[in-house]
Amino acid sequence: MIRVLHIIDHLGPGGAQTALLNLLKRRDAARFECTVAAMHGQGATVPEFKALGVRVISLSPRKMPPFFLLTLPKLLKSGQFDVIHFHLFGANWIAKPLCWLLGARVLFNHDQCNDAMRERWRYLFADWVTNLLSTKILAVSRSTVDFLQKREKIAPAKLEYFPNGVDVQAFHPATADQRLAARQRWNLPADGLLVGGVGRLAPQKDFATFLVAAARLRTKMPDVHFVIFGEGPEDEALAKQAERLGVPVSFPGYASDRHAIYHALDVLFLTSKYEGTPLVVLEAMAAQVPICASAVDGVAEVLASGESANLFPPRNPEAVSEALGDLLGDPEKRIRQAGAARQQVERYFDVVEQMRRLEAFYEAEIALRGRNQ
Repeated sequence: MIRVLHIIDHLGPGGAQTALLNLLKRRDAARFECTVAAMHGQGATVPEFKALGVRVISLSPRKMPPFFLLTLPKLLKSGQFDVIHFHLFGANWIAKPLCWLLGARVLFNHDQCNDAMRERWRYLFADWVTNLLSTKILAVSRSTVDFLQKREKIAPAKLEYFPNGVDVQAFHPATADQRLAARQRWNLPADGLLVGGVGRLAPQKDFATFLVAAARLRTKMPDVHFVIFGEGPEDEALAKQAERLGVPVSFPGYASDRHAIYHALDVLFLTSKYEGTPLVVLEAMAAQVPICASAVDGVAEVLASGESANLFPPRNPEAVSEALGDLLGDPEKRIRQAGAARQQVERYFDVVEQMRRLEAFYEAEIALRGRNQ
């Protein structure tokens, strides 16, 4: 039995947490024993991990004081882990050096996004230094691979392009009854076109532009409705902005039933400033929900504008509303693009294949460096 410890900043809602959930759902439980440790707090996704039969640990009740500096060494000593896999910057910058100092040598870095924060020299330096300790770096987009090679000079042998994956067969287009039930569940309009955003309510996702574009579009298409699923630091600010713009937008909060979300939507609308390979895009592709998204990083790598989605330049409300209006006004285009997107996700982004690849990476690194570090 190979013992794997996944360390992540927190277990609140987010793309990294969902990506990890997707992988662990398809793990070979007979060969791999997985533990998930949050550096601080509990979070909305904890029940989902526990439902998979995965042991979940919180290393500290909150960020401060940093009790994980004491609890992580105890966990490593008692767990005798063969592989430690780090997710998000806090885990990579803080937990990884600590694990290395304590003797761990099979250390995976899961790089989820070409984050703009790394353009600042102090964060770039922290990322570079701690990546020197990584056994293997899994980058979810080719733009992230390029960044790590060009800016951090990471050796190609240490890097793997490892896009996020979804359980493709678990998603499907909604029936009329499923569509109605999903909308009733969150008190959404039963009739008319429904455009939805899904993600953490944080600056990266640029839901402020989502709302400005929605306001522009409503002047031309007043029967279109909007919803944003998620929670985060911009909850109140976005609700106030929607009220100020006079845009009727529903904010149901975090929803763990991802299938029902896509059953409710007619279009997924993504206005992010930067992304890795966003799971909401892959899920919408699998569910055959048409997509209108900003042409950034991994989004532009996965989708072809005019073929499998309508893409637009980020932070440009006029271009955003035009791209969305074009898609909403052309039902045949929505059907055609959604079908092409489904074929794309089936071919390249099935999580079953991704998990088998990851397990093979674990085994290869253990063979090189020995078990239990």
